[in-house]
Amino acid sequence: MDNKKIIKHFNTFVHILEFIVAIFIILIVIAGFIEIVLMCPLRDLIFGNVGNFQGAFQGILSDVLLLIVGIELALLLIKRNPDYLIEIMLFVIARKLLINSDEIWELAVGILALAAIFAVRKFLICKSHTNNPM
Repeated sequence: MDNKKIIKHFNTFVHILEFIVAIFIILIVIAGFIEIVLMCPLRDLIFGNVGNFQGAFQGILSDVLLLIVGIELALLLIKRNPDYLIEIMLFVIARKLLINSDEIWELAVGILALAAIFAVRKFLICKSHTNNPM
């Protein structure tokens, strides 16, 4: 075998591994979604029976955003589109801002990061790669 065939087989093997990892991530996302649905104190949240509404809602929101990041990561592994990397970064920063930002400087840095990502997405990503309009 020459080097080109070895590289071709290696690339095929890596693509198969990435696809398996993406399927594994999707299965974990499905299991996480089922857990959120089964464990969600929705009735208690609606009728105000939860002592800490903000904490319960923040936990649910954190879990849902983490599942969205998992879905976007699986899409990135399967489709290999740079738009999905931008989407992952947007969701990760948004999750950080919504869930874990306690200081004002964290919010400011997060907002600047989001603005930078939107600028990169608008001005630097090639138009042929973008699937969803701004």
